[in-house]
Amino acid sequence: MGDQADGLRRLFGTQAVTLTVAARETDLIDAYARIKRIAREQNCGCFRIAVTHARSEEEARTVFDNLQRVAREYLGVRLEYADIPLP
Repeated sequence: MGDQADGLRRLFGTQAVTLTVAARETDLIDAYARIKRIAREQNCGCFRIAVTHARSEEEARTVFDNLQRVAREYLGVRLEYADIPLP
């Protein structure tokens, strides 16, 4: 059954894992480590990232763009921006 399940995952892809990341340096480092671990352990190649604690939408987008670039370059995974309204 494992071979069939692996084949189906490759055929249909895996669902994106959603992570919430605060716009703080230590939280970004932790998020990168979490993405790396999940990508390797669960063979996941797609993540939805919600950025919290940003001072503005522009800051949230910049934080996401930087994380996306590093994750794509070093881990080969895709990140999607999860747009959440700022308070």
